[in-house]
Amino acid sequence: MSVLYRAIWTDETSSANLDDLRHCAAAWAQETSEPAPLVEGQTELDISQGRRRRIDYHPLATGAFELTASDQKLSGATVWTTVIRAVADDKGVHTLVENQMESDDFTLRVSVGRPKVVHELLGLSRRPMLGTSSLLTEPQAIPAAGIDLLTDLLAAPGRTLPVIVCSEPGGDHDGSWLTWASRIASRSEGVAAVVTLDYDAVTAFKELLGDLAIWGGGIRVYAPISVSPYSDGWRHRYYLRARLQEGNQATIDRIVYSVAQLSARRRVPEVFAVFSERTGLPADALDGMIPTAEMEAAREEWEFDRDLAVAEHSELEKELARATGHLARLKDELLSRGLGEILWGTRHEVAAVIPDEVQDTSEAVLAARTYLSQWLSIPDSAPQELDDIDTAPNSFAWGNTTWRGLRALAAYAEDRANGWDKGGFWEWCAEGPLLGWPATTKKLAMSESETVQNSYKLRRTRVFKVGTTIDPSGVITMLAHLKISEGGGNLAPRVYFHDDTKGLTGKVHVGLVGPHYLVPNKSTN
Repeated sequence: MSVLYRAIWTDETSSANLDDLRHCAAAWAQETSEPAPLVEGQTELDISQGRRRRIDYHPLATGAFELTASDQKLSGATVWTTVIRAVADDKGVHTLVENQMESDDFTLRVSVGRPKVVHELLGLSRRPMLGTSSLLTEPQAIPAAGIDLLTDLLAAPGRTLPVIVCSEPGGDHDGSWLTWASRIASRSEGVAAVVTLDYDAVTAFKELLGDLAIWGGGIRVYAPISVSPYSDGWRHRYYLRARLQEGNQATIDRIVYSVAQLSARRRVPEVFAVFSERTGLPADALDGMIPTAEMEAAREEWEFDRDLAVAEHSELEKELARATGHLARLKDELLSRGLGEILWGTRHEVAAVIPDEVQDTSEAVLAARTYLSQWLSIPDSAPQELDDIDTAPNSFAWGNTTWRGLRALAAYAEDRANGWDKGGFWEWCAEGPLLGWPATTKKLAMSESETVQNSYKLRRTRVFKVGTTIDPSGVITMLAHLKISEGGGNLAPRVYFHDDTKGLTGKVHVGLVGPHYLVPNKSTN
């Protein structure tokens, strides 16, 4: 059972009591404004959308209660479970709501968001708090005059909630940014605070926070750590307005999923240990018992990932040393020719040039389409199943490694157009160009194994769409690919490509940017 969402709050000043919370939970569970009294134990009923709901209700002598509702469609293999726990003590009323899911369909894509009951339970609270953070039920507009409130909130070392800041775009616009903010606030209610900044507030925010601010209609998710102008920007993901316009629903899904993932990792406070005492299980059993065999398998996977990370770090150190040497020689040559202004003028990224870094793999694809289209073709069909990749713990590293790989493919095509002709992409990379990709089997494969090529089932997963200039059928088998990461299991990204730099297009054509499980081999199958 996977926990997808976990909201926890305490109301110290609420006039609501446990009876109010119990009535609200019962009304939600029974889908009626006049619910029947909850009966201890298990009951079942049919609810909307063709679902069968099993309700487990357990009151405690101390006044606390637990309600678990599990939903399943008659013809479905997926079970959604919502757990509600409420405890009152001398500090106030403590509430916990979890959303869980288990399914036999491993390819199932779910839209994560707060259960409706969270909104209803929060409506009974006067001042719901998680630690020192207030839980908001709608977007909070902050004007330019109050921007210090936002920067103080972000800088607070005790902040426990992510803060999602939505910025107004400049110039004429249709106001959609406020609609997006409302949708995000509704779905992330209980696990994040959503703030909106109009154009003047955006300007003031940027003056105080510099490059760590957000502007131009973009959205930034500030992780629950202290934020200052000198903080690491990669910890706080941003989403450009262009990306929101191109894939509105998918981008909002990623934003909500990212904060929901953070909430699912939140520790359950000790006050809720009374429920484990009811079952006689230890307090940490609230998150489920894990069989020893699964723990051993997980340990082996972690050790494998660690070894891969160490090996990759060593390779990166070598590449950095080579690149540093190359840049040092370029510097000396430019200075010797009196062209030092070129060196110093290109030290920092400026607007309207190829960015040095991206936030995730989806943004890498967007940047490649924007800046590399002369040498690289990425059709709409190429990016696949990127939601999980973009919200994984390694999303920043994977995104920037993908960006580096796409830039390498484009640089190769450009060098071919300018006369380089000593082989293919592997040979070009082996020469060590500044924008090259590691010419090693751990990072690059120009073909697939005989097992893959001789298996129709495996080979057909490498058939991707291309323009009819490449093949009249509009599809082609691609075997060459970049290995973005060997760690990460089946989720590790892959980039499959076709080299047409000697053909009519003079480009490299990308057929897939997506997780490894879409292109299985003998070991992953």
